[in-house]
Amino acid sequence: MGWGDLYTNASYDGAPLTLLVDGQERTFDTGLFAHAPSTICYNDIQDFGYETFESWVGVGASARTEGKSARVVFKVMGDGEVLWESSE
Repeated sequence: MGWGDLYTNASYDGAPLTLLVDGQERTFDTGLFAHAPSTICYNDIQDFGYETFESWVGVGASARTEGKSARVVFKVMGDGEVLWESSE
C-alpha cells in the first residue's frame, strides 16, 4: 500500500468515491480507495464463485486540484500476465 491505508466506500478524507467519467463526475457508493503506489490483489476469485472481474479505475476527484491530476497507470493482471493497462 502506498501512503495511508486501503479505504472502503470512501476516500481517505471520508468524501464519496468520485471519478471523472466522460468528462462528468460520477459518484460510486461502493469501492476502494488507495494512494499510489499501491497493489491490491484478489487471489483465486474463482474459488469464491466469481467468473468475471469488472472495475472502474481513476484518480479520485479529491486528488484533483486547480485542474491538475496525478499521472498514474492502472494494471489488471491474471496468471502473471497483464490483461489490461490504462494509459497515463
